[in-house]
Amino acid sequence: MRRLYADAEAARQRVSALQRPFKTYGVIETWQAQYTEDAHRCDMLCIVAPSKFGKSQLALSLGCNPYCHVVEDSPHPDLKNFDHTKHSHIVFDNVNNSDFVMRNRAKLQANLLMHTFAASGTNMYSYNRYLYRKPIVLTVDTSAKFDFEDGWIQANMRVLKLDAPSFLDA
Repeated sequence: MRRLYADAEAARQRVSALQRPFKTYGVIETWQAQYTEDAHRCDMLCIVAPSKFGKSQLALSLGCNPYCHVVEDSPHPDLKNFDHTKHSHIVFDNVNNSDFVMRNRAKLQANLLMHTFAASGTNMYSYNRYLYRKPIVLTVDTSAKFDFEDGWIQANMRVLKLDAPSFLDA
């Protein structure tokens, strides 16, 4: 198992050398600014683009130590290994449906509450996480079933729709 982790780290380092710088976006700058002031809750950022536009890499680049959960069709966020003191921000990558957001609204607001995850009838495996002022980013492919017209989503999400790759030209 140690060898597997070493191989994975070596691959990450090789691929990170290929990383190009990103373009800057006003919506990201204003979204980040909200985390510098106290508020009851914060808007999440959603980066929407076709495949291979760099939305996941852009989302991961928005802090020094992101926590990433690949959502796909999962109905609930998995933050079991998230540490508020260590992770700069949370990336919910490849969200395939706006139902994920609507089912987890309170948890995605980075509010003052302590949230319970993996809840069940016995709560045997449940755990709590504090997400106050922790930036939350979603990535959504243009082919996903996502209702950006929903009133709650419009009121609580800043959306960056990429019409070109997010990387600066080489």
